[in-house]
Amino acid sequence: MLPTGSEIGIEENAHPLQKFALKQRRLVALYDCSVNTARYRMYNAADSRQSRTAETLGFNVLDNQVPITELPNTLSIDIDIASPECIATTLHACDKEIFEGWGTSSGLQDTVIIDKLYKVAMLISNVVQNPSAGCVVISGCGTSGRLAYLTSRRFNKYLRSQGQEECFNYIISGDNDALYSSVELAEDDPSEGAKRLREVVEGKTRVVYIGVTCGLSAPFVAGQLEMCLSDLETFTPVLLGFNPAHQARKTQMKNLNKTFHQVVKNMMMSEQEEKAFILNPIIGPEPVAGSSRMKSGTTTKIVLDILALLGTASFHSALCLSAPRLVEMYKDVCDTVYGQAKSLGSLAYMAKQSLRNNGHLYYLGCDALGLIGIVDASECRPTFGASFHDIRGFVSGGIDDLDSRPISSTLSTEDFDSEILPNLDACDTVIIFGADMLQRVNSRLFSFPCKRAFVNFITDEESSSALRDEVTSSKLDLTITVDICFALNFLGWPQGPQETFNRQKDGGPAVGLPTSPEAWSGTSGKMLLMQLAREAAMKWTVNCTSTSAYIQLGKVYRNLMVDVRVSNAKLFYRACGIVKDICNIGEAESCTLLLKSIYDEDNLSKVQTSGDVVNHILAASEMDKVVPIAILMGLRSCSVQQARSLLDTQPNLSRLLKDFQ
Repeated sequence: MLPTGSEIGIEENAHPLQKFALKQRRLVALYDCSVNTARYRMYNAADSRQSRTAETLGFNVLDNQVPITELPNTLSIDIDIASPECIATTLHACDKEIFEGWGTSSGLQDTVIIDKLYKVAMLISNVVQNPSAGCVVISGCGTSGRLAYLTSRRFNKYLRSQGQEECFNYIISGDNDALYSSVELAEDDPSEGAKRLREVVEGKTRVVYIGVTCGLSAPFVAGQLEMCLSDLETFTPVLLGFNPAHQARKTQMKNLNKTFHQVVKNMMMSEQEEKAFILNPIIGPEPVAGSSRMKSGTTTKIVLDILALLGTASFHSALCLSAPRLVEMYKDVCDTVYGQAKSLGSLAYMAKQSLRNNGHLYYLGCDALGLIGIVDASECRPTFGASFHDIRGFVSGGIDDLDSRPISSTLSTEDFDSEILPNLDACDTVIIFGADMLQRVNSRLFSFPCKRAFVNFITDEESSSALRDEVTSSKLDLTITVDICFALNFLGWPQGPQETFNRQKDGGPAVGLPTSPEAWSGTSGKMLLMQLAREAAMKWTVNCTSTSAYIQLGKVYRNLMVDVRVSNAKLFYRACGIVKDICNIGEAESCTLLLKSIYDEDNLSKVQTSGDVVNHILAASEMDKVVPIAILMGLRSCSVQQARSLLDTQPNLSRLLKDFQ
């Protein structure tokens, strides 16, 4: 039995999250063990199994009712009061769990997950070899759908460069508009998901479908999985998420008449015959609770990259890699990016100052770097309640590979030059990503009073030295150089003959790419890996910048995202949970407070209280600060208007909440 909190010197009036973190640290010292071992002891103590969430995390629900992806991460408990540099360091500590695991999990190093990666990669390889009959479809909502688009785009471009036919397709709920703006409500319709999949695969007889839903919860994806399970002769469904199967959402889905949990159980039955696969590495909670655009999004990108890399192995011309070596490459990129914690902190501080002074933050980049910047900017509105104009991304040349241009979107750097550049002032910050973009940026940018930063990702030594003079002569307020050459050099050069998907004698899988040392040029495997490494580095950088900026602005309380925009069912229930846990009240009362805030009414009508969740979401989409107002009403027992007035006086919610705890 573990010692009680009082026995190891933890004050009883400490906040539950602080109790958990302090107890964890004391147990590390007491048992002379690692953090993960201490955490495991706490989670599995017999005398606290049924109540550990309520007692240690402040969640008034049973353990198995709180998905890991929704839990607060104990490593980031004090992130709201950390310095910009410490915020970056904390984000790194949380991201390391992707590779090192959480609790008893091994993260992406889990041997079961690695084995499944090889099996799915082989299926993708079969499609790549015969694209006329088959295709690979990657589908998701929000961040997951955007990453599906980026992966499909990158590898279709690679196949074209090899003279091969494209075979990767993406689906995102809300269509192409959702790639660069929030269309969150679209993810709640399973029938629409099935309809979209049916349209994409028309005429194909062999389909590898990869449905991404980080919390195992999106109805849009559930509808597609059900469609696949009903025709396993055509489809091999793959579910990618980051919770244990038993934590799949158990809420009945409209238009499907079953829960996501029931869909997962059907997937598990088909997986026994290798007709379906569940890829769910356990990587721990997000650094900001529930913000799946970060750790879960990054892991999604890594897994999709590895699957597509290994699945297109027959067209690579230089590498001989295994999945574990690729995972190690991404780990090295992660460590290298966060090794610049001080500079990342300075960048985030610049961004925060601009946003605090009613200025703007602009990302400029070429190709995938520009697209990732656009994606990060688009995610800030639903995540932090930001306005469309707060953070915006632009890509050189615009978007040239979409079926239809997103509505009301100006995404090219040419649009930036004509619409944004003439109006830049001292409150604005412009971040230029990559050497290509620095060479293309409009020279007029350097004559305006805005702040300017340059972030470059070095993947070969020659480009590093060639760029040095140009950077020195530019009028930049901050320059960050992220040298990821080491991450790529770790992979080494192949010496032996090509390996294949065949099993080794020891039972371990191996996937290799053809070996030809002279082929390290042009659009070879090395070039592809360099691009993927830069993309991962870019994602970590922009996620850190925007998240840190909004944390500094008070959008996060401890490590709970309290200013979430209630734009779909998932976020509605998350908002209820946030109000419940911070105010320490029951579920019904928290829901009532949320509805009062949504409808801007202290006295709710019967229609408002009995309405469908969809109606609440539609009403909430037009309102600002829905969750913070509900929290203040609960903590201060005040009216809607009084809570709104408090926030108008002090918009830093973190400071307001600290005053009332």
